[in-house]
Amino acid sequence: DSQIPPVTTVVISGIAAHHTPDSFRAQLDAWGLLGTYDFYYMPSGQDFMGTGYAFVNFIDPSFASLCQWLFQESQGEGTAGAFHVQGLDQNIAHWSQYAGAEGMTNAPLVIQSPSPSQWAVNGVNMMLNSKFSPQIREQFHKTKLCVFHRKHRCELGAACPFAHSNEELQPAPDLAKTKLCYSFFKGRCSDPRCKFAHGSAELRSIWVPYSPGVWVFGDGKAEDVSAGGDDCLGELMDRLLGDSGRDGGNAAAMGLQDTPSNTCAG
Repeated sequence: DSQIPPVTTVVISGIAAHHTPDSFRAQLDAWGLLGTYDFYYMPSGQDFMGTGYAFVNFIDPSFASLCQWLFQESQGEGTAGAFHVQGLDQNIAHWSQYAGAEGMTNAPLVIQSPSPSQWAVNGVNMMLNSKFSPQIREQFHKTKLCVFHRKHRCELGAACPFAHSNEELQPAPDLAKTKLCYSFFKGRCSDPRCKFAHGSAELRSIWVPYSPGVWVFGDGKAEDVSAGGDDCLGELMDRLLGDSGRDGGNAAAMGLQDTPSNTCAG
C-alpha cells in the first residue's frame, strides 16, 4: 500500500489585512514556532498573488502539525492546511520560477540551520499527549485501581476507567517514542536506545485534526470545548503552556510541570 507522504509545508490563509510579512512571521515566532521552519513566504500587498496567504515549510512534520493545531485553536487568526508543494528544496524550486516576475515584490525567506526551542518541542509533546488526544484516551484504561470503588463510592460501574479488582488491572502502557527528543533537534543525542523520538518518523503517537473547538477522541466521539469565549488560542496556550518562555525559556516557568522531561542525557 502506498503511504501518504508526511506534511512539512503548510499554507496559511485568512491572514488579517493589517499583517505585513514581517509582522505575521513575528506572530508565528511568538506562538512558539521560532526555529521550527526553514522556509517562509508571505506575498506583500503589492505582489501579484494577492494577500492573506503565507507558505511555511517546517523542519519536521510534527511542527507542521503543531502549526495546524495552533491555528485550529485560534478561531479567527486564519487557517492552516497542507500545501500542494512539500519540502524545502521543492518550495525553493517552485517559487524560484516566479523570481523577478512582474508584481512579485517580496521574495521567499530561507532560514539557515533553524533550531527549535524547548517550548516548541514541548508544545508538540503536549499536543500529542494531552488527555484529549486519541492515543492517550484509552491507553491508561484500567491500569490503576479505583480508590472510590474501595470505599464503595464509585457510581460508574463497568464504565469506570479504573480497575475495580486486581483481575481487571491492565499493564501500564509503553510510552517509549511517544514524545519528541529535544536534544536530538539540538544535535546532542544520537542514542539509538533513547526513549524519546528522534523526529516524527519515530513517533508512536499521533495527532488527529478536528473541527475548531472540538476534540475528536479515539472512539470517534467528539466533545465541544469551544464554549468559553472567542480567544481560545490564548486561553489554551496560557492554560497548557504558560504565559512565558514561548521563545525558548525555562520549561518550568511555562506551565509545563505536568509534562515529563524530554531532554535526554545523550
